[in-house]
Amino acid sequence: MRGVLARLGKEFMLLEVAPDGQAVVAGLQSELSVSELLAIAGSQVTEIGSAHGLRGIFVRDGAAFQVFYATPDGERLIPGVMWDAVGKNITREQVAPIAGTLPTVVVGNNDEAARAQLAGARARRSISSKTPRSE
Repeated sequence: MRGVLARLGKEFMLLEVAPDGQAVVAGLQSELSVSELLAIAGSQVTEIGSAHGLRGIFVRDGAAFQVFYATPDGERLIPGVMWDAVGKNITREQVAPIAGTLPTVVVGNNDEAARAQLAGARARRSISSKTPRSE
């Protein structure tokens, strides 16, 4: 595994490159091993599969959660989000099946309150996109 620094202007991000070189995880390797995480988090752990040679581990604490990627030897964890070489968010796809991880909006055909809320959000978005901002 190797770390890289990505920089654009004044912004920068520290990344770990996946073993296959086709993805990165936004984070740095920690000293925590997979076995230590499993001992600490126990029943709060959900395996989310492997991607690009890294094992994904989801840990929930109530409404909050964290995703970790294990190095191939399992001796280090990288907390963060994985993107592939074309910028696709791999982590988002991995956690999507887990209830409560991604926000959802459900609007039924007969739900007047939900339709009104959606219309209000659209109106606010329209107004804010046309309103000049002072700096």
